[in-house]
Formats: sequence, C-alpha cells, structure tokens
Amino acid sequence: MLPSPDVSLANNPFASPGRMFCTRLPGLAVSFIDTAGGSAGYTLFPADSSVLTVEYKLNLLAPGEGEFFVAEGRVAKPGRTLCIVQGEVYAQSGERRTLCAPMQQTLIVLRGRPDDATRRN
Repeated sequence: MLPSPDVSLANNPFASPGRMFCTRLPGLAVSFIDTAGGSAGYTLFPADSSVLTVEYKLNLLAPGEGEFFVAEGRVAKPGRTLCIVQGEVYAQSGERRTLCAPMQQTLIVLRGRPDDATRRN
C-alpha cells in the first residue's frame, strides 16, 4: 500500500450523545471515507486530471464513540485508468481507536480534465 494523507473530523453535533455517524448517519461515514480515499488516489494522478469514484463498498462495523474520527485512505493498486483504494474510519478517544467502517473503492482517472487550473504549481 502507498501512504496517503489522513482526514479527521471532530465529534458530530447531529449525532446523539455517545454515538457518532457510523451507525446513526452512514451517509457522513461514506462522504468522509470517500474524501480520504479520493485524496489518496488523487495524489498519484497526472496534473491534468481529476478524480471520480466509480464504486465503493463500505461495512459499518461499530457505532462511533469518540472525541474525533479519522479516515485513512491508501492506494492498493494504482493504474492508468482505474485506481483501487482501501481505507478505514476510526473513532478515537485519547489513545484508543475503534474501527467503525472499512472500505474498498475504485476511482477513475479523468485525464485532460483538471479540477482546478492552479491545483499543482
């Protein structure tokens, strides 16, 4: 696996006390891990390209109980057109981390379609 940046999120004000989005608001878990995975793949894409998620599989394993949440994304298999990414969402309280949602994702490289003209200077 290739290294990538992590994404973190403070506790969600929309969730009930003690429970976070992994079971109460799964759409947020999906958005959160999609951002981490897409960012991981994007770091390997050519400068004149953008990223689009083609497919993902997310398992909701545990309710998130923590002070904050971390999503980690790593490129498992880079390719010319498709990029396979794996990632996890963890709930963290102090030093204790709980795996809430593992994910596998397929990204497509949209060559010749930069997201932003100034993105890579």
